[in-house]
Amino acid sequence: MSVIVPVYNIETLIEACVRSILRQSYRNLDIILVDDGSTDCSRSICEGIALTDDRVRVLSKANGGLSDARNHGIQNAWGEFITCVDGDDLVARHYVQSLMGPLLKTEADLSTIGFLRVREGFEDTSATRSGVGYEVLAREEALERLFLQNGLTTSAWGKMYRRSAFEGIEYPRGAIHEDLPVTYRLIARSRATAVIHGVGYFYVQRSSSITGRADYGRRVQAVRFAEEAVEFCRREERSLVGAAQVRAVMECAFIVSQVPRVAELRNLDPVVLGTLREYRRDALAYPGVPAMQKLTVMASYPGLPSLWMFMRARSIASSLRTTLRSVR
Repeated sequence: MSVIVPVYNIETLIEACVRSILRQSYRNLDIILVDDGSTDCSRSICEGIALTDDRVRVLSKANGGLSDARNHGIQNAWGEFITCVDGDDLVARHYVQSLMGPLLKTEADLSTIGFLRVREGFEDTSATRSGVGYEVLAREEALERLFLQNGLTTSAWGKMYRRSAFEGIEYPRGAIHEDLPVTYRLIARSRATAVIHGVGYFYVQRSSSITGRADYGRRVQAVRFAEEAVEFCRREERSLVGAAQVRAVMECAFIVSQVPRVAELRNLDPVVLGTLREYRRDALAYPGVPAMQKLTVMASYPGLPSLWMFMRARSIASSLRTTLRSVR
């Protein structure tokens, strides 16, 4: 069982992350810390931890970004199963055990567990317990729920995969939303996907993270990745084209929400408004669209300022929930 942890200039956070992995109830771990050319003390901290536990390996490479670091770790993994943990995040004690159980007991080739957004300084990782329940989804249902963001996310972390699933698949180097074009392909080649009913991963929200500091212009990559998913469904899963279109519309809405002022909406890449207009009607008509996604699509019809206000309100509410959770 290999745990891949990309590391880049997170000297104040990496030790807490690795300690949460070392405390796992499942002990037979191959923990790979991939130092991606850090310029702070991250590498020396990782090497110090490795000296205290022979389950930890440190791989060093020139800076190539998060995707390149993940790919390097996966290529050097020893375990039959792989899970990815970002070096600034935390995992609950039964994270690995909870994810691995369904892969050993069912035909599932991929498993996923719930997560919480928390602020830096959060320490209470006792959310999960051994033996939490799960459901096993057939390929088509898993893809649909992924596209509709209904209990399944595209994040690389918070999941466990068979190492063989990555044959011929890599995270795109240099991309911000590197997991979007990979996760649906991994689910598509899995016999089934197990969804664990519980929280086992803690996403530490910080302003200096890759997604936190990325300009909204670069985020257009996510729309193009979502459009690739639409084309994939047209070729492989025609019944899910509408679900993939919902995801593309939601990616556009997220980009709109990242624009700091209404006046700057006119600077958006035309692909954002074009994709919204092309897909929103079919997305709204797709059966089973969650209420929040449906409201988001509807908010786009009066124009981008209307969508911007709606998404900003959602973002403020989410930020408040994260703050309240972190101070409890």
